Amino acid sequence: MQDLFFAKRSAIDALFEKAFGIGGAINAVSNEYGPCLAESGTVLYFYSDRPGGTDIWVTRRAPKDTR
Repeated sequence: MQDLFFAKRSAIDALFEKAFGIGGAINAVSNEYGPCLAESGTVLYFYSDRPGGTDIWVTRRAPKDTR
């Protein structure tokens, strides 16, 4: 099973904290691969072999200033 993970860091030159799975809304029973974060930092593209065949998926999050 291939899932997507994320890790945070406090500054550009800081070490990353422990990585965590993105969660069930994105990580499905199928495999997820090839994450690509858009320059905005709010759009994530990835591909998955979910039922129906491998396809490209996209997910969005609210900008930091609106959360």
